[in-house]
Amino acid sequence: MSFADHIRACNNFDRARVVPLIAGGRRIGWLRRDNAAALARFDTVFAVEPERVALVASGDVDRVSAAVDEVVEALVAERNIPKWRNETFDVMARWGDKPIFRLDRGAVPFFGVRAYGVHLNGYRFIDGRLHLWIGRRAPDKRVAPDKLDNIVAGGMGNGHGIYETLVKESEEEGGIPEFLVKDAVPVGAVTYCMETELGIRDDVLFVY
Repeated sequence: MSFADHIRACNNFDRARVVPLIAGGRRIGWLRRDNAAALARFDTVFAVEPERVALVASGDVDRVSAAVDEVVEALVAERNIPKWRNETFDVMARWGDKPIFRLDRGAVPFFGVRAYGVHLNGYRFIDGRLHLWIGRRAPDKRVAPDKLDNIVAGGMGNGHGIYETLVKESEEEGGIPEFLVKDAVPVGAVTYCMETELGIRDDVLFVY
């Protein structure tokens, strides 16, 4: 595949196939229509209408998170969501807002909420020539198994900032200590919105 093919694949979002997920009058996600229909019976947590789904569970972050967790647990049991990942992401209308609730990472595509991550590229000189350090994903990964990858890549779990995530993932994935990571240079962000077999991936990747 060419770069253009990859870009098209990462932006195959079709607005006609989804409805917005609303909280407090603001969109926080995109639900594929079949996923929206699966939420109809959880009417104490979500109000499903023909052209939108509203979060109606109320309370603080912990209380709303617990209510959504019960829904996710039922969806996992029915295989609408593959499995718990035991890692939660903050759900917010936009970057920098206070989280509305926390959502298990495995459920993020189902609800089409925006997720944030950090990707680190590594370079080294060999015989005076600059080389890009390329990793390879494990063959048992659900997403892109055995494919080439950044040297470090990871999602931002709840309570972690960009730098904290960079340090954490660098140590876990690459064995790279913080004294090296602190010199990493931020170069921007990559965004995409794509439909997958599980739902919508609406991601922002902070790139180093």
